[in-house]
Amino acid sequence: MASTYEGAGRSDYDHLAEPGNFSVLPVKREDNGAAGNLLAQFYDKNRVVDGPDDGFMIEITS
Repeated sequence: MASTYEGAGRSDYDHLAEPGNFSVLPVKREDNGAAGNLLAQFYDKNRVVDGPDDGFMIEITS
């Protein structure tokens, strides 16, 4: 997710990560928007802020 420190941006903050070392799958625009809305609600309800003491894990299942 673009709002997390994971995925394509990892090499921006982790000097040990190789740039471009990630996988990408296409996501439908509607699905991406719905996921963004759910993520924003999660941040709101759980008062998630950017900082080293406010991390969380996400498990993707299909």
